[in-house]
Amino acid sequence: MKKILLADDQIPDDKFKTNNEILEKYRKVWNEEHKVWEDDLNFANGFVFMKKMIGVLRDDGYDVTIVNKAKEIIPAVKKRKVDCVVLDLGWYLEYSLGYDEKMSLGWTIAENIQEITPSTPIIMFSNRFPGRNDLVETAAEKHLLPIFKEEDDTCIKSLQVAIKYSITRGGDVKDIINEKKKTFNFEMYKTLCTVLIISIIVMSGAILGSLFLSISNVPNKSQLSIITGTISAGSTFLNLIIYSYIKRFNK
Repeated sequence: MKKILLADDQIPDDKFKTNNEILEKYRKVWNEEHKVWEDDLNFANGFVFMKKMIGVLRDDGYDVTIVNKAKEIIPAVKKRKVDCVVLDLGWYLEYSLGYDEKMSLGWTIAENIQEITPSTPIIMFSNRFPGRNDLVETAAEKHLLPIFKEEDDTCIKSLQVAIKYSITRGGDVKDIINEKKKTFNFEMYKTLCTVLIISIIVMSGAILGSLFLSISNVPNKSQLSIITGTISAGSTFLNLIIYSYIKRFNK
């Protein structure tokens, strides 16, 4: 079963089961300019629509994890490996944030997700895409798939297709990344083995050289210290290289 993370501030809490309960709960919206709560039934209908959309995706056979608070998105991504993320662009219910930050919070969250799991596809969901070429271009630059959020069945169908496409392409990307990792590690191991062989040869030379000089009648015994010191320094340098490679393997 494919796993989807759906993150949107218009997802209703599970305790509100009926549409009437949802409309009653979410019809009051905070007006930042006038500092008052206003009645907005259209905004509340967005919650009813999201409830319907989640039901459709689950009926499609997806394992859908829902998040309606921005601060819970990254912990959810870290906790659960998903095949696709559907992310809202504007987070208007984050009342602790300024208006501009609310409007663009989705970009920041998407970048954070990409840092954690670069191969997971992200669909950016927003009702601001029509007529806003700058937002669509930004989504493309950030390797996000923009989908117009509108409260109708066409929007749900578009999202279904986008999720199916993204999961398919995301699987291809993961295969490519994994193959690159295998190739990269193989090259690293070849280099490490080469360094180890050189280090063994140098150490063997140091031991043999020291034995030879110690039993021979060398007039200037300081030559022994110079030669062995130089060889030891070279060996130390090679060992440091080996250590750096080992650290890279463990990342």
